[in-house]
Amino acid sequence: MQIIEQQNRQIEELNRRLEEVEKSGEATEMKAEEAVEKATQAQESTSDATFKWGPAPTIMSKDGNWSFKVRGRLFVDGGALGDDDDFYKDDNATELRAARLGVEGKVYKDFEYKFETDFANDEATVKDAYVEWDAEDFPVYLRVGQFKTPNSLEEQTSSRFITFMERAAITDAFDLNRRIGLGVGGDVAGFGYDLGIFGQEVGDAQNNEGYALAGRGYYDWFYGDDEDKSKLLHFGASARYRNFDNDVDDSEVRYRQRPFFHFTGTRSVDTGTIADADSDTFVGGEFAWVSGPFSLQGEAANTWTQLDGNSDLDNLWGGYVGASYFLTGEHRNYSASSGTFKRVKVLRPVQDGGHGAWEIGARLDYIDLNNKSAKGGEQYSTIAGVTWYLNDYIRMMLNGAVTKVEDAGPNSAADGSNNTIWGVGGRVQVDW
Repeated sequence: MQIIEQQNRQIEELNRRLEEVEKSGEATEMKAEEAVEKATQAQESTSDATFKWGPAPTIMSKDGNWSFKVRGRLFVDGGALGDDDDFYKDDNATELRAARLGVEGKVYKDFEYKFETDFANDEATVKDAYVEWDAEDFPVYLRVGQFKTPNSLEEQTSSRFITFMERAAITDAFDLNRRIGLGVGGDVAGFGYDLGIFGQEVGDAQNNEGYALAGRGYYDWFYGDDEDKSKLLHFGASARYRNFDNDVDDSEVRYRQRPFFHFTGTRSVDTGTIADADSDTFVGGEFAWVSGPFSLQGEAANTWTQLDGNSDLDNLWGGYVGASYFLTGEHRNYSASSGTFKRVKVLRPVQDGGHGAWEIGARLDYIDLNNKSAKGGEQYSTIAGVTWYLNDYIRMMLNGAVTKVEDAGPNSAADGSNNTIWGVGGRVQVDW
């Protein structure tokens, strides 16, 4: 019995010591957790930056005053063309249609910047390069640098978000492009406007530069529920005046266009160089309707050319109308602040086990480059396409086009003034 009592006392002593050790360990663990928490709080208090993928790498300050984002896009194209007169019999080609890399961000919140260079076709070309003041409590923005003149819904919508592989003929034939300039604009209660005065492009800087004046106005109406942005009406118009009496243009102008696909270098309609050109004036109207997965879009535009010593204006004109439909229920997204279409939000992306988004579309496109001073030809194009959006940032496109050229001149791809051109092209696209 004495031995048993002694063993019980020893067991009680061991239990007491074990409890003391456990209490000491818990205290140590609590102290360690407190130390980690204090260190984390100290780090958060001293670090003013956050990093995220969205999908591009972006660094920003917590107060929103500063940000830096790497942006880019890659379009890989390929296709083939043929025609009745054998101008395009060997036009089977691949092309890096776009290979852009750039940065954008904010400085003290109200100031934004953007710089982007395109490396397609082994050439480095500066695209957007500007600084913009856009205060949240002020309804007007101010932009300085190189950017697009404010003309045409089709041209103002980024090539990442247009329905077909290429824009309508009027945007390229009438040379709606980027220039160095000063722009202002804003939008209030469905009405928006953009105005600008411009010099030349970055690569055309001269002592005696030409200039351009441009402006665009638009109205948009979301006619669905307050939260429903899938029903839209858009109306707009724009104008641009260009002066050619300078060292860059040398009082000359040229209007021309491809048979839709960019991978061919042969122009299907072409006025050739028009000498003694003082200026030209572009005027266009635009319309868009979105009703859920269905959308309709069209534009018409006219360009008057003023020749030296001639009071008459020579006019060239064109337009298009196109429709698209999402078989998977998505809709085209529209930005009221810019009056353009933006990124499609895919409902069931491939990486989540879905089938992505599928869009079909068709377009009728027309351009007339004939007037009393030039004979470039008339061009009618019928375009059809299907686009598979794997997710919000990757899509694959397949387009087919039949182009009819009539009453063409010596600079155009037509034998006997008429030709029929057909082709098919595809694109794999990613942007971030």
